[in-house]
Amino acid sequence: MRLASHEDSISALGAPMPLYELMCLAKPALARPLMVEMMKRVGELVTEKGGVVTDIKSFGDQHLAYDIRRPYERYAKAHIWQMTVMTGPDALREVLTELRNNDNVLRYISIKRDSQLSLPQSVLQKMLEEHDQSSSQMRG
Repeated sequence: MRLASHEDSISALGAPMPLYELMCLAKPALARPLMVEMMKRVGELVTEKGGVVTDIKSFGDQHLAYDIRRPYERYAKAHIWQMTVMTGPDALREVLTELRNNDNVLRYISIKRDSQLSLPQSVLQKMLEEHDQSSSQMRG
């Protein structure tokens, strides 16, 4: 999965897609490969619908302000990760459904943000060049 720039967010209709931040709290005992697989699945859902993943952050296991309770379970810690994506509402609905149905997810939220990225121009230019290279390889 490749991170993309704001220029990548132009849909087939020529309009920019909204920028969303997804925050997820997962079970702290979840093995690292399963955590990576969960994040990868969310990213794939976004890219399959023509969206792009612009940033992924993992904050590791963090103590929570209050316990999260589930039937026969209680969690004082959670593995927290954040993903910033540019995608349409259909893909976002699929991502939220995936997170809702995943037993390893304790809580999740999506927030719509201003569509302008606050990345340095040099980083955006590098991302755009990488996108152009990968696009030409896919076509050729």
